[in-house]
Amino acid sequence: MLILCVDLMYFLMRAGDFMRKSQAIAGTAAFLILILLGLLTAVMLTGRMEQETPEASAGYVDLSGFDFQTKLAYIPHSDFLYYREALYTPSDFLSGRANQEPEALTSVTARFDPGRFGTYRLVLTLPDNMTCGLSSYSAMYTQRLFINGNEYPAFGVTGKTPETTVPQTKHYTVYFAPVAGKAEIIIQFANFDHYDFGGIVPLYMGAQDKIALRDALAQQRIHLLVGCVLTAFLFFFGMFLFFHRRYAFVWFALSCLAIAVRMLIVEEKVIMIMLPDLPWKLSIGLEYMSLIVLVLAFLQYIYHMFQGALYKPVLWANGALCALFASAVLFTPPIVYTRFMPWFQYGAVMFGVYVAVALACNVVRKKDNRHTEHVLIFIGTLIFIVLSVINVQTHRAGGYSRALGLSETGMLVMIFANMVALTLQFARTEAELDKARQSEREMQQTNELLDSMSRLKSDFLANISHEMRTPLTVMASYAGLTSLQIERNAVSGKTLDNLATIKREAIRLAGMVEQIKDVSLEKERRLTLVEIDAGSLLRQAAKFCEPICLKNKNRLDVSLDSGENPLLFVNAESIFQTLVNLIINANRHTKEGVIRLNVLEENPGSPSSSGFVTIAVADDGDGIEPALKPHIFERGFSGDGSSGLGLAICKEIIEEHGGEIRLESEHGKGTIIYFTLPRRKETENHE
Repeated sequence: MLILCVDLMYFLMRAGDFMRKSQAIAGTAAFLILILLGLLTAVMLTGRMEQETPEASAGYVDLSGFDFQTKLAYIPHSDFLYYREALYTPSDFLSGRANQEPEALTSVTARFDPGRFGTYRLVLTLPDNMTCGLSSYSAMYTQRLFINGNEYPAFGVTGKTPETTVPQTKHYTVYFAPVAGKAEIIIQFANFDHYDFGGIVPLYMGAQDKIALRDALAQQRIHLLVGCVLTAFLFFFGMFLFFHRRYAFVWFALSCLAIAVRMLIVEEKVIMIMLPDLPWKLSIGLEYMSLIVLVLAFLQYIYHMFQGALYKPVLWANGALCALFASAVLFTPPIVYTRFMPWFQYGAVMFGVYVAVALACNVVRKKDNRHTEHVLIFIGTLIFIVLSVINVQTHRAGGYSRALGLSETGMLVMIFANMVALTLQFARTEAELDKARQSEREMQQTNELLDSMSRLKSDFLANISHEMRTPLTVMASYAGLTSLQIERNAVSGKTLDNLATIKREAIRLAGMVEQIKDVSLEKERRLTLVEIDAGSLLRQAAKFCEPICLKNKNRLDVSLDSGENPLLFVNAESIFQTLVNLIINANRHTKEGVIRLNVLEENPGSPSSSGFVTIAVADDGDGIEPALKPHIFERGFSGDGSSGLGLAICKEIIEEHGGEIRLESEHGKGTIIYFTLPRRKETENHE
């Protein structure tokens, strides 16, 4: 079962590589909760033998009328006669050598100090023709057992001195038949290795098949419970490997491991079945070390799980107590360190009470940030502490009793509370992560939109700053020409034309400034389209650029190849700007040549479309090197040291109108720029 749990846990953890981490962990926790519920259900459904404590007188119990068909007889040590510091055998009682006056224990209800060695004797009246079974632990901490004069295998060596005594503790089951309806039970014990009270452990007696069933059920129950706790250990240790900084997981895993070891050692002495050659001193050392680890790990777990609930000085005090007692266990013999066991238990009880109060205050104090999982962990922890304290007090007050195992039960409750809380926590975390991821996606989309708007604004400002140079240059040129005419008193009609040109460019410049203001206020930019004939647009651009081209002694030529003057549906200002850019760019690379503006029947090398008009701007200048052609329309790219924005702006304007632009050029033989513009349409506006 444990191997299956580990394999499935590993598989689900690996699935976290393909799923979101919190989903994989929540699923794993839920799966393991189902496993533990299944194991505990098996424990609860495991049959339990009904038992009864029969009435007894000093050293005698009448079981002739006991219902052995359905019950087991529970025989405590108080039913026996006790011979202090005497090791008697059946032959001693038969021969009369057992002359010491016995102690009747019928009035003993709490812990009983039998000294370091002694003999217990009990006579039973049993039904005839019955095979009986006897099940118990060996006496603390050595035992020699006789029934009706027959000696059974001893556990350790009983002696009257430490040198002649060898300790050993195991669970045992023996079978016998009454003789004449009687059974005499004699148990020798010796204890020179443990400071705690020695003596015998209560016995279970019944029919052979019932005792065998009782042992099988007890072993099965312990195996299932240990399986539950070890499964929890593997889960939480795996969680620690998965989340390296969640130290609460590793401390809780150590708590589970410690309680599992204690179950194997204390309950039914299962560890002696698994490891029959385990030395007694090592087993008792493991029992005490597991308790130390449990106390230390539990407090550390609470400290890391409930941040700020425990004060660090208390944590250091607990660590010092555990370290001190662990050193005694490791470096002193059992007779020494077992002397201090009650003090360690009392210290652990005090720490437990402190933790319970601190957690209660923490849960109440953080009501605004309290979740269901916090309450679950608090309840589970409180149950574990209360049951552990009751267990310690019961053991200290009455020795071995049927109340043992409360700490283990409390630990199982706490394990369940923590695993359910963990599942709830990761489910809540998953929901919060989904919400955070959604917010992150929305924020990312917003950021992308803002970045796009920022780029558009930057591009627009770069374009407008580039285009503002043209009207400023024209205004400066015409203003200089007009100034010369005035100085020479040669004012004519051309002077008025010059002033009109300056006025028109000033208006165009004001429009550009207005566009800048709209962009700064983040107003929506709309492109207004009008009907205009292609010939007029080309002639306006040619006339506008004529003074500029004269500087390089270039001539402008406008022609309509098809003979018709098609109507365009465009933003006249943007297309005028495009033509001016192309003419100025051609003028920069042409000397004493011709710049031709043509309306073509079709665009050579491009599919013809009845909805578009093709215009060409050609020069016979320097041309473009082949290596530069693929990049000529890229923003910021320039082959002559200019801004690299002119052709990029032209491309953006043409594509904004739904057209396309391309070039043909041969180095040293000139360049032709082709672009298409839409003919007149029914639509009035185009955004």
